[in-house]
Amino acid sequence: DTQTQAGSEAAAAAPAPPAEKKPVYSWEKKRRDPKDFIFSKRTNEVLVKEKGSIAGQQFVIEECEGCDIFVLDWTDSITVDECKDCRLFVGPVAGSIFIRDCTSLQCHIVCQQFRCRDLKDCDIALHVTTEPVIESSSSLRIGCLDFTYDGLDEHMRAANLSPFSNKW
Repeated sequence: DTQTQAGSEAAAAAPAPPAEKKPVYSWEKKRRDPKDFIFSKRTNEVLVKEKGSIAGQQFVIEECEGCDIFVLDWTDSITVDECKDCRLFVGPVAGSIFIRDCTSLQCHIVCQQFRCRDLKDCDIALHVTTEPVIESSSSLRIGCLDFTYDGLDEHMRAANLSPFSNKW
């Protein structure tokens, strides 16, 4: 019976076969709340989206006044509408950021494409991989990006943006 005992010990020491991985269907995943991807109608606030809170989704900023807005994550695209007297700090945008109908903004933006229309009296510091598109705007001051944060390099890789390609 030493053979049976040795066979039992070998079977006990052998690793178990890997368990089958159960598929996860879209309806089983945690749904994101659309309210987590918008700053709307805010006044004199500091608004922050931290690392991992957007993770490549679209984001909207609208009708804010006197706010400091920090988007410290990478996004797919961002629209900014009807904001006044705000400071925007925007991490890498894989696609485009479109800023419309805004006055007296200070912007620090990393993006693939920058577009704006009907801006007045704005300072814009850019890291952009294509030539900016500027429509019917006045008193804009545009320069090279002068802002960083912990994780910016990682977010630029996630958004597929090169730190060496900047057409501000």
